[in-house]
Amino acid sequence: MTMTMPIVSAPSTGRLLGVLAAMSLSACAAPGPADQPTTRYDGIYTGTQTPDTGEQGCGSGVHSVRFEVAGNHIWIHTHHRRRRLDGNVDPGGQIAMRDGNGTRTINGTIVGDRLTGVESTTRSGKKRTSLLDSYQDSGCTTRIDATRASAGATADPPD
Repeated sequence: MTMTMPIVSAPSTGRLLGVLAAMSLSACAAPGPADQPTTRYDGIYTGTQTPDTGEQGCGSGVHSVRFEVAGNHIWIHTHHRRRRLDGNVDPGGQIAMRDGNGTRTINGTIVGDRLTGVESTTRSGKKRTSLLDSYQDSGCTTRIDATRASAGATADPPD
């Protein structure tokens, strides 16, 4: 049995090698799906924030909240002292947010059009002068329940 090899001319071999090299370089440079922000959760979510605890200084009323998501970034302007919390949404919908000084955090999830989470607040910056201050320094928690009010990209978060 005799095998014959196809004859490939030098110009077509060079062209083929060039195409293969370009494909391999573009594959190395392109970020994978896990690296790219998802738009699956983009939109505005509105709902309520309800205190979990009846501790003094933690508040007792239900407040409205509004979250905005663009790509993998999420942010909120809070009703309390107007501090902004921001963070990330991972591809699975897990939320991790915090304020600039780390005294407030929000952790939660987005499933479908529903955003749920817990905000935790510490008062570590407060000077303790009594036993009551030490008790209050333990912080407050609130439950968050919101639904997507509008889908699609929102404006970029304020700086």
